Amino acid sequence: MVLGVLLVTSSLSLGVRVDASALTRDAVHIGVPLYSDSVSDWSRVSGSPATSMIFLNPSDGPGDSLQGNYLSLVRHAQARGVRVLGYVDTVWGNGTVSISEAEASVDKYYSWYGVDGIMFDEVNDTCAPAPVTYYTELYNFVKQKTGADIVVLNPGTFVGECYARVSDVLITFEDTYANYLTYQQPNWVLSYPPGHFLHIVFDTPTVANMTNAIKLAMSRNVNGVYITDLGANGTNPYSSLPSYFGVEASVILKLQHHSCK
Repeated sequence: MVLGVLLVTSSLSLGVRVDASALTRDAVHIGVPLYSDSVSDWSRVSGSPATSMIFLNPSDGPGDSLQGNYLSLVRHAQARGVRVLGYVDTVWGNGTVSISEAEASVDKYYSWYGVDGIMFDEVNDTCAPAPVTYYTELYNFVKQKTGADIVVLNPGTFVGECYARVSDVLITFEDTYANYLTYQQPNWVLSYPPGHFLHIVFDTPTVANMTNAIKLAMSRNVNGVYITDLGANGTNPYSSLPSYFGVEASVILKLQHHSCK
């Protein structure tokens, strides 16, 4: 995410690797971008059965050293069955962050926090050879890690199918509710399971709007969602949880229950 975030989400992988496919989930679920080390917020997120993954971002990346407060939050979340992924900014794959620099961040997350994968942010949205090669190398690097190796790519908008092949979860929308109402999902998305995609919708004012956004996501073959009322007028939508987080989780759980019938 452009601002750098902690993200909670769930993945439905393509079954490329056992570690990723073990996380498959066929019902709608929440992803929570949370730019905060609030113990209360982390507890609420990891304590909800509607969520299953957190993207960890101590300092616009792993930072220069392990931070004990985050390690405690990570361990607590993992103990509750929540997957934790490290945030790595790639600045659109334009050469600002080299492959070796991005891989060094990946190594820090695994060494310091024992993460379950990586979320690469600010992903290039073209299928030009150079960026595709860049993200393919990063995908393969994470897949060589011992244990869970989930890869999430965040271009924040619709992209070519090239990125679906090098991700377990692809974030194809990160914008306002007003723009979500007219968002057009590319047709190739229908060839993949809905858990392969996550949509983040901020500046969503009301509970009714939030519920509508979740249903729109599902109609667009997307099972990973995060809806928040924060982010109006360019403010940070990820500084804390939405005022209706508990209601959002309840809506998700009801939809999960309905899909199991």
